[in-house]
Amino acid sequence: EYNRENFLFKWERHKFLGLAEEGLRNHYQALSSFMTAISLNEKSTDSFYRAGRALYNLSRFSEALYYYNQALKLKPEHDSAAFFTCLSYCQLGLYANTIDQCNVWIKDKNNMQPAEYKFLGPLAMATYYKGHRKEALVYMESYVNEGRYHEENVLDFIQILAMLNKKDLAKKLLNSSLKKFPNLQSELNKFKVALR
Repeated sequence: EYNRENFLFKWERHKFLGLAEEGLRNHYQALSSFMTAISLNEKSTDSFYRAGRALYNLSRFSEALYYYNQALKLKPEHDSAAFFTCLSYCQLGLYANTIDQCNVWIKDKNNMQPAEYKFLGPLAMATYYKGHRKEALVYMESYVNEGRYHEENVLDFIQILAMLNKKDLAKKLLNSSLKKFPNLQSELNKFKVALR
């Protein structure tokens, strides 16, 4: 019994160490800790998801997809793993996959639930990059106006909105993002100058 408790504590310790490293943006160290946690407990949904996030932050999108899929196998309702699956597909230029995956999670675009709004981000980007500008703009406006955007795609959104000559919407997103995402201050301030 003691060994079992010690074993469980050991994998959790690595998971929490990974979370601390993730918070410090030490993505390689976080990945190492999450991988160790997975090796000690292959049923840890959060460790798979967090390993995927570390890989995503290292721009290793194809590898990240494996870990998100593992998290989704263990917990099919894990909407954060699904969201980053969509973002990873988008980063890889697999726009059809992005759209398909987002549409699985958005049940009814006319009556969306709060947790579904984050999927509008990658859906709008993939739709835009596939050349459907008007449809993408509808998704972007809804995404920005709802205020449930994610730091992973806010910079891309501001840039796309500026290119679509929707500067008022880009400014709205920029101003609220300056408050919501202090770690993006320097990147956001560059856009502030460009949007004057």
